[in-house]
Amino acid sequence: MLPVQNPHYVRDWWDSKVSAASISRYQTNGFYLHDVIEVNDQWKGMFGLRYDNYRYKKATATINDGRQHYDEKNRTDWTSIKNNAVTYRAGLVYLPIPEVSVYASAASFFKPNNTTYNANYIYLDKNGKEFNPDKSDGEVFKPEKGYQLELGARYELNRMLELNGSVFYIRKHNVVKNIGNKTIENNGAVEEKGVRAQIGREVSKGFDLDLTFRPVSTLEIVGGMGWSDKRTIASNLDWIPADADWVTYNEDGSINLRATGVPRTTFYTYADYTIPKGVLKNLSFHLSGTFTDRIYSDVKNDVYEPARYIVDAGIFYTINRQVTLGFNAYNLFNKKYFEYTTRLAKPFHFMATVSYHL
Repeated sequence: MLPVQNPHYVRDWWDSKVSAASISRYQTNGFYLHDVIEVNDQWKGMFGLRYDNYRYKKATATINDGRQHYDEKNRTDWTSIKNNAVTYRAGLVYLPIPEVSVYASAASFFKPNNTTYNANYIYLDKNGKEFNPDKSDGEVFKPEKGYQLELGARYELNRMLELNGSVFYIRKHNVVKNIGNKTIENNGAVEEKGVRAQIGREVSKGFDLDLTFRPVSTLEIVGGMGWSDKRTIASNLDWIPADADWVTYNEDGSINLRATGVPRTTFYTYADYTIPKGVLKNLSFHLSGTFTDRIYSDVKNDVYEPARYIVDAGIFYTINRQVTLGFNAYNLFNKKYFEYTTRLAKPFHFMATVSYHL
């Protein structure tokens, strides 16, 4: 929580004393095999396998003096989660002519779920079956898993023109959602508990395009755009009774809505030019612009951060190929927007640099 007046948002800065700490530790070990195969000048392939062993544990501790440390005697026992998985990636490239390449790729992934047991929740698996996880140690939910498919092409013409394009499809399973609150009777007492279920899946699809144009060796112009559609889709909901009044999931229309926190369309362009000769030889100019589509925080109620176009510029001068003087100006038009949900982006600002190369 931050005070309204004179708020502080600095890492490791404390405005008031604290009474408790949350401690977590991660350990990941990965082993992989990867090979690139060149069949001939037209066909090339790649294949890789990876094994990951993941360990996570957490505990809490009370703090007596309000400072950023705790005594081990005040720490609770560790609760831990252990996961392992085998993932793959594979790709194939075809070059019908040296200037053109077409590729296809596929990859899988896994993401451990760090949920630990909490007596205030009821836990359901992806098929709606209630289970009681080990209260002192062990995994609650299975890891998220998924795969990505991508198809793309590249064209290059004498270093003057480069064109890249790709389409992708990503699917993720085992997404955990809070689906409601249920009233139960426990030893004669009535309790209300939240219900968490591993019922969701996320689907992302989209495309990327970029173009590089070099009319002369000292001028480069680049433009690119990306479009993506990410949605959360519930699955395996047939087990929920039609008269289950405790279910709140999807009352807000959350199923199959656009994801929040990410833009649908992005676009960027930049240009670099270096004076090749004369008194101002090696003086370079840079101009770039980035467009970000509106970013929703609540799709149904149409709450979003407006779209924006941010322009930056820079001037660089190299002396004797060793010393480079630079001046960069950012957010030239002083656009006001949130970089994160609660953090305003920097207004117009600039930075001067000096670098030396041996």
